[in-house]
Formats: sequence, C-alpha cells, structure tokens
Amino acid sequence: MPHPPLLPTFKIHHRAARSRGRFARALHRAIGACWLTLALVCAPALGAPPDPDELLYDEALAAADSGELARARAMLEALVRRQPLHAGAWIDLALLDCRLGDRERGRGILQRIVLEFDPPTAIRELIARIANQPCGAATLPRWRAGLSVGRDSNVNLGSYLDRTTLVSDAGVVEVLLAEGMQPRADSFTEVRLEGNWHDVPGQPRASLAQRQYANESAYDTTELALEGGHTWLGERADAIVRARWTHSRLDNQHFLDALTLHAWMAGKAVWQGTHPVAEARATYHRFAHHSAFNSWVWEARMGMAARHGAFFARATALVSLDQALGQRPGDHRMGYGAELAGEWQVSRRLNVSGLLWMQRIRDDTPYFDPLFPLRREQALLQGRLDLSVPLRDDLVWNMSWSGRRSKNNLNFLDYDAYTIQTGLTLVF
Repeated sequence: MPHPPLLPTFKIHHRAARSRGRFARALHRAIGACWLTLALVCAPALGAPPDPDELLYDEALAAADSGELARARAMLEALVRRQPLHAGAWIDLALLDCRLGDRERGRGILQRIVLEFDPPTAIRELIARIANQPCGAATLPRWRAGLSVGRDSNVNLGSYLDRTTLVSDAGVVEVLLAEGMQPRADSFTEVRLEGNWHDVPGQPRASLAQRQYANESAYDTTELALEGGHTWLGERADAIVRARWTHSRLDNQHFLDALTLHAWMAGKAVWQGTHPVAEARATYHRFAHHSAFNSWVWEARMGMAARHGAFFARATALVSLDQALGQRPGDHRMGYGAELAGEWQVSRRLNVSGLLWMQRIRDDTPYFDPLFPLRREQALLQGRLDLSVPLRDDLVWNMSWSGRRSKNNLNFLDYDAYTIQTGLTLVF
C-alpha cells in the first residue's frame, strides 16, 4: 500500500502536541526543520493550483480551531471518504472525537491508523501518547442512555417439537413435552445506561440494562456490568486486555455472576489494510442456586481483519472448552467454529453491521444415562444485523435483528429464536 502524504500528518501532530512541555517544544523545533526542508524541496511547485481536498482539509482545521467541532468533523468525514489513505485527516478525526468526548471512537481511529498506514516510529510513539493520555474535558464519564422495544419469538428457548423418545427397560417410549418446554413469544421493553471513563487509568466502564416482558415476567432480566482494561500500541502489534464482572438477575432473583478476562491482539497490516487478529477469553460462571452448572469457559480465536474505506470485515476460526465444575448433564463441552463479521458506513446518516457465527459442540459424557445414553452433539448458528442512524450529534436511532438456531442429536433440545428490536440512544 502506498504511504499517504506526510505533510498533513506533521501538521496534525504539531497541533495535537502543542502545550505539552519539553516534548512539545522539541517536537515543534523538529517540525519547523521539516517544514523548512519541505519548503526548499517543493518551492518549484508553489505555483501549482491548490488541491480541492487540501483546501477542504485546511477549512476543517480552521473550523476546529474556531470551535465549530461538528462542522469540522463533517468535513473530515467527507475528506476521508474521498481519500481513505489521508493519514492526517484520520488523526484529526480521532482528536476531534476526543474533544467531543467520544474517546472510544477516537482510540479506534488511532488503532486503525497504526494498523493500516504503518507510520514511522516517532509517529507511532506520539499516537501511543495521545491514546493513553486524557483529552480535553473528557475526564468526566461519557454517558449513553437507551430505550427500546422489541419482540422475542422464543423467550424461554423452548423446543419446537412437542414430543421426544426415552430409552427405558421397557424399550423406547414416546413422551409429550411439558407445556413449559414449548416456545413462548412475547414483546418487551428494554432500558440501558452506560458510563465510560476512558481518560482515567484502567479505562473503567459501567452498564446497567433491564428487560421487561409484557406477559412472561418470569423471564424479566437485569444485568449490571463493571469492566476495565488497558491498551498497548506496539511496533509489530497492538493489544487490549480487559476484565469484566457481570451480575445477572432473573425474575428479580439473583441468577448468575460471571467474571471474564479477555485479551485481543491485532498485528501489523500485511496487504491492503488486511492484518491478523487473535483473541483469548476465559469466563467463570457462578450460578446462585444451581451450583452444579458452575463452569469455566475457555475460548481462542485467530483470523484476519481488513478495512477498506467505509468497509470493515473480519473472519476468525475458534475453539472452545466449557469446563464443568459440577455434576451437570454431559459434563465438559468442547467445540469449534467460525465467525464472520462486517461493517459498512453507508453514509454519515447510516451505518450497517452484521455478524454470522457457526459452532459445533460435543459433550464429554452421555447426556443423562440411561434415559439419554448419547453424548449431546449441538450445531449452533447465530446471526445479527444492526442499523444505526444518527438523528443529531447526541441522538441515534437503532434497529436490530438477531437470530439463533440450535440443532441437536437429542431433538428435544432443538430450538429456533429471533429478536427484533428498535429504539433510541441518547449520548451526553
């Protein structure tokens, strides 16, 4: 991939590093020398007509300097759509997000720059400084509040069969499934509140979500989550490590506590913005009233990811081990599978993302001997499609569909489920 022009990049870093003590003064002198060299080398071309994109870039910087941040961001977004290799515009976009309080989006852009543009060491070091230091007044939490409504086709993940067969001393017996094992559809209302403190050590995040069903109140859920982590930007790869604790309630009763450790790594771009990715995750599940189902779930993924302009795609292969800590049916569960994910920034007013996940899982021992002497073998297929439409700077309309299908050699465990959901998210 050809490297983008460095002239805008130097300009951006000069502005970003201003008022940063000795480091800023040294960088200022170095950039001054660079500008003098560039002026001497490029003097014969000074009479050439101005580039319209560079004029737009200068206008965006002027708008940012005058405090017109929303206007500046709109111009920079237009510029990177026309010139996706313009590193300076991408960096300014990240700094603007920081000034606007969206540290998470700004950090994502900085990580993308390191992966796709392979900048020199000095620039990578400066990006790392920007990524790990507070920005502007964003030391306060960035809040998101959401309200949505939806419909769940299978609240209880009930079997779509009404009968199954059992093996007994008398032979094979056909039995009807209880009414409670049949699918139950219902509509729901969901509220969510999330706070992000990205400018303090540990980058903590807290969220609270509650879903209430119109009729099936026994499946009402509440989830409280706390997490934190750290990001490293390196020469050959970038890494993120995060820890998350989740407390879940079902029908207003304590149901589950989970602790997750998650490590993610992205390597240097190898071709046209394509780079390797790897993930490792370990989750401890502790059930409040069903300790036989406590477990450790271990998962590893490897694959490739790429971003080309407004498109992003990721493909990974995965292996998993669900390690039982009690006497649950089937004991340990081992699986393998694949995941495809993508995102398309259609326009400033429409973002589309999707996910397809396929996995095969097999139990270590018979499911429930002697009635069910087989080891359970499950084929799990999940998909998701999300639409996001910003109505204004602080208000987003979201719509999503998610589906899940489980096929088993024990057919009474087969089910289909899908959810349609729409709502508004307020950022403040």
